[in-house]
Amino acid sequence: MRFVNKIELSVDGRTLFAKDFFSTLTAYDVKDDKFTQLAYFIAPSKVTKWEYDYACAPHRLSEIKELGDLKLLSENELLLASWVGFYILDISDMHRYRANAAPSSNILKQIRYIAHPYLEIDKMALSKDGKRVFSSNWSEFGLYDLGENNTAQSSAYYSGAHLNNFKVIEDLNLAYLGKKISEKGEFPSVDLIDFSNKLDPTPIKRYLFPQSLKGVSVESRGKYLFFSYFTKNGAFISGLDRASLSSAEKSAQSAQIQNENLAEKSPEEKGAIWELPYAKNGFRTVDNIIKSPQGYLLLASASDEYRVSLVELSERGAELWRKKLNVVSAANMPVAAMDSYALLDNQILDAKTKNIIYEFPLKFKEVASFGDKFAAIDENNDLCFYEREKLLWKKKLNIAKSKRPFDGTMTRIAKISESEILLIIEKDGFLKFNAKGEELWHKSVNFARTKEDGASDELVIDQKAQLLKAKDGSIFLLAKFGANIAKFDALGNEIWRKQICGRDRGVCDLPDTLNATYKLANYKEGLLLIGANDASEDQTIFLELDLNGNILRENKAKLQDFWLKSAVSTDDGGVLIGGGAHGDDTVIIKIRSDLPLDQQKIKNLNR
Repeated sequence: MRFVNKIELSVDGRTLFAKDFFSTLTAYDVKDDKFTQLAYFIAPSKVTKWEYDYACAPHRLSEIKELGDLKLLSENELLLASWVGFYILDISDMHRYRANAAPSSNILKQIRYIAHPYLEIDKMALSKDGKRVFSSNWSEFGLYDLGENNTAQSSAYYSGAHLNNFKVIEDLNLAYLGKKISEKGEFPSVDLIDFSNKLDPTPIKRYLFPQSLKGVSVESRGKYLFFSYFTKNGAFISGLDRASLSSAEKSAQSAQIQNENLAEKSPEEKGAIWELPYAKNGFRTVDNIIKSPQGYLLLASASDEYRVSLVELSERGAELWRKKLNVVSAANMPVAAMDSYALLDNQILDAKTKNIIYEFPLKFKEVASFGDKFAAIDENNDLCFYEREKLLWKKKLNIAKSKRPFDGTMTRIAKISESEILLIIEKDGFLKFNAKGEELWHKSVNFARTKEDGASDELVIDQKAQLLKAKDGSIFLLAKFGANIAKFDALGNEIWRKQICGRDRGVCDLPDTLNATYKLANYKEGLLLIGANDASEDQTIFLELDLNGNILRENKAKLQDFWLKSAVSTDDGGVLIGGGAHGDDTVIIKIRSDLPLDQQKIKNLNR
């Protein structure tokens, strides 16, 4: 026999049953410490000679120990699990085989055969009582009941990825499935499955391993589980106390799959690049990033199609869920995340099911979230305040149409405090409302464009203008042309204004052109970060500013064909930068808060 991977002893300890990699079962008499072959059984196999030779290679030996299984059901029955099904064999009269002088003709009698209805079985295990079989193939975890007759598969869980292996915790009705990269391109993980409902195994948690190159293997030792995986920086192992998952937690988590990142942080991943899962999953652009209760919501497009996906990430960058949308562009599409739902364009998505549960008759131009409510400016230039689909109040905004075609009639809306006070910026200044829709004050501000002769250096509000509340309560307005930035107090009074970028002014090494893009975000404690780039020059500049507009540090990154599209502050004081490239290169950059900006190595992700 070659590659024996399973053995069983008879009840009396007289007969040893050995199963090899190719599901050939051989029975031996072990009396007086001598091995004498008694009988055998060869289960059918689809393995070719090439597959056999390949499996026999030394580097494959560590991969075959899980294939197939052997279990003594009783003193009269033995179960053999092979690649193609389950065989229950009669071992009630082993004395007859010992009395036969020609062991080569002794074949163990088959009592029942239980076929696997789909793909070849890859790995399997038997329940402790021998009445149930757990199996896996390339993408499915199956459960079989061993009845009196030939029993079909009782249930299955489709994992959507090649399973490395699995471990079953019978007393908790749990199974841990070690997975490789999924069919959707999701990174390797371990799925925790609750199979207490025999007809419907339910995923309740997913442990994420974005750095893994070949998937994850799971092993059980005592009360601990160990997840092992390989990265480009070496091999790692993560441990988990399986007893930490109580029945109450299981019940709560069954309603919606939760994610947890157990992967180790490699030295390279502690730098400026945050290797998020979707960065390896074919996204060619990230059009928008906003803060959500669980982490961040992204509007992203894949490289192999022009449809947009809505993706939510945890604070640590783990992908929580993804929903494909029936739209081809996310440009200027409003998005907001409330406590129990999300708003995308003019549609409400339920937070648990991600299904569209309501569609507003009007389109929204701007939205901002307030707990489980949101404020919006609709296409009629009305300021509205909603609790889900229920309109609480509406105010007409007197917005004059701009004489500059490139400006349109763009307005901006922002959340100023937790007390749900709104701040609206339009062509002539600021309007401040409370949560009841009462106007608190109106402050006119001149936002005229800089003259062609350069004599004026006034702030411009345009399609790409941004409004940001700093941590000290002040308001910052960043306009596109030349990165004009101004600071206002809580009453809308202008404190100062500056032009940050524009090489013709000697301020920053970036041209003051229509191609340049600028984004503003809170950074660290009491600082600002501006990202600026011109895609035609393969250069992106990140500037660290104090609240007086002074440039403290800068970082010039060579990002090829990169378009800067969004920036959002993270809870740790860093900033996520979203954008796109021609290929599947940089889509997200994590600017760290615990490392000086000029020391961070920012590069195209796959380069």
